[in-house]
Amino acid sequence: MTEAVRALSGKSLVPEVEVRAGRRHRVLAPRAVTGRGRVLVVDDEPEVLETLREILEELGYEASTAASGEQAIPAMAIVRPHVVFLDWLIPGVSGMEALTYFRQHYRTVPVIVITGSIEQEVARQASAGGAFDVVGKPFDLPALKGLAARAMSVARAAPRH
Repeated sequence: MTEAVRALSGKSLVPEVEVRAGRRHRVLAPRAVTGRGRVLVVDDEPEVLETLREILEELGYEASTAASGEQAIPAMAIVRPHVVFLDWLIPGVSGMEALTYFRQHYRTVPVIVITGSIEQEVARQASAGGAFDVVGKPFDLPALKGLAARAMSVARAAPRH
């Protein structure tokens, strides 16, 4: 585990707003807990975060977002997601480092790796790191919906972290 991940793992707050390249990006806080499944989406591209959040909410899930691995680590403790969508190529704490942390501390939470370059090597690394599955960008909507439902089903059957 890198020093950055070690330092972040003790934090308890997710920033409400991050300003990046002159644009404000709001980190969504979790809503009151309901019977719906909770999903955390981690990606450094605001458009991807918003698109995935909207898709997941249309499917009936509560979706929270984090714009970096640094935000995702404390967000896991706050959101307590059933499923995570994690961008593989994020700056700072990488997707691989975040996946490793999630597997160590939240073993039963399915992590779906999202990537713009769906190459054999990325799929192999993500699978070896314990990813539930790998999905490429742009998203195939029917496949994404099925994958989210399958991961949520697995998550609900597993003991909670």
